[in-house]
Amino acid sequence: MALYFEITEGANKGQRYKIVSGLRIGRAKGEIVLDDPKVSALHAQVEKDSSGNFFLSDRKSSNGIKINGLLTKRAALTDGVVIQVGRTFLTVRETSEESQTMEAPKGVMESLKGVLSRIPLYNSENPPLVSPFLPALKLIFVEGPQADTELTLGYGPRQAGSDVLDIDLQEETAPPVAFELRPTENGPLLTTAFTQIVRVNQAGVADQILKPGDTIQIGKTLIRVEFL
Repeated sequence: MALYFEITEGANKGQRYKIVSGLRIGRAKGEIVLDDPKVSALHAQVEKDSSGNFFLSDRKSSNGIKINGLLTKRAALTDGVVIQVGRTFLTVRETSEESQTMEAPKGVMESLKGVLSRIPLYNSENPPLVSPFLPALKLIFVEGPQADTELTLGYGPRQAGSDVLDIDLQEETAPPVAFELRPTENGPLLTTAFTQIVRVNQAGVADQILKPGDTIQIGKTLIRVEFL
């Protein structure tokens, strides 16, 4: 069985998205981009606990997330639950995967195309292949202006920098596109053109396969890498 978000009220009504760990909801960032002025740029994110249960967690949004009109920081995602973000309502649906083909659901493909359309350095005629991080990748901001922030990445490639709409770095010394994270058979690959600024495990490298516990440092920002 698989879980999906179905937008049942709002400007994006009718769209469906498969629920996976790391799925983000926002007005300007995320895999689900909502045309809703009451939704924050990055509003909420799906997480998965050790038992395999999905939750939707608030990402310090302006208006929070609601269930039955009540504000909550973390909502369990089970069949029939209705989540409100801004003026948009998302109903959780459970669907048998037996009826699903190998092709990703339309809503997921549309959301992934949205991610690609917001990555500025790629040639739109030859977009990169989007694939999942297996397992999902977690970036934990340990030090710096975004300390105590955690990001879960379900799909890649992803870009981080001071001038991208994907992973927005608030570090004042961060380049416009500081580094890229790409899924590979050997694990997540970090690449950067700024080996004097972006340090992996305190060393300047142009590319590095990341492992749990590795660190990425840019100025005062220190990020620890973990897997889910």
